[in-house]
Amino acid sequence: MPQSGDFEQTTKRERRYLRDLNPHPDSRVFAEPLEHEITTLACDIQARKLQHSIEISPAGVIIAGRRRWLALRQLGHESTICVVRHDLASMGEVAIVEHLVKDNIIRRHHTAIEVARGHQVVESNHGSFGDTTERRYRDAIAQHLNLTDVELSHLCRAVMTPRVIQDAVDAGSMRLADAARVSLMSLAIQDAIACEIVHDAPLEEVLRRYCGQITKTEVADNVPVESVSILQRAAAELAGCAADLLGCENSAQPPGQTSRKTIASVVRRLTALLRQS
Repeated sequence: MPQSGDFEQTTKRERRYLRDLNPHPDSRVFAEPLEHEITTLACDIQARKLQHSIEISPAGVIIAGRRRWLALRQLGHESTICVVRHDLASMGEVAIVEHLVKDNIIRRHHTAIEVARGHQVVESNHGSFGDTTERRYRDAIAQHLNLTDVELSHLCRAVMTPRVIQDAVDAGSMRLADAARVSLMSLAIQDAIACEIVHDAPLEEVLRRYCGQITKTEVADNVPVESVSILQRAAAELAGCAADLLGCENSAQPPGQTSRKTIASVVRRLTALLRQS
């Protein structure tokens, strides 16, 4: 594996046409740069020249410098000197993605969701998640964000939801805890919630309608139809506190009193329903 002292031998500066460069697919975990950001950077490049070269793979995939690439294109440049990272390419895709994510997080301010998404894509390139990678993933996020264990758990679950739900958290229209609650639901319900958000349905109404949704096919044959509404409410309450309970699994703090009362209440109600059946 190349060492830091081998940088000059494992990188090369080359002039490349901007039209031949392409952003790395995993750069999509971060929000698209705003037009005014690119314009501001373009003005700076025009005044002070390009301060840091774009870093690319030998194949022309942008590893670091997507905003610089967009700014140069806005200025009408046809080509630029790039740093070709043969060192990263020789170590494989995992090294490329890790460098891309860390460069983005260090150079720019990102939301908590974007930071978590970035580290998620790094770990996904290492292979399937296990206990070790899950802990490394959480530790990497914790290094960049000052979060409680519960908030960290909410965040790790929120990035498992459809992108439109994550964007709602970023925009401040959905609470992180609500996104974590949505992540506990079936993929079909998550997609339905996302679809309604896309069509500008009132968020509070959507969450109230879908949280804990139970269809007739999901209810046992021996449960009376009139009991379904009770099950719906119970499921909604359980979903509401389950994310908080999961957040406590890696914390020394016990579950909140409200969560414990909710579970006890739901268990009593479900037990009563089963006795009636």
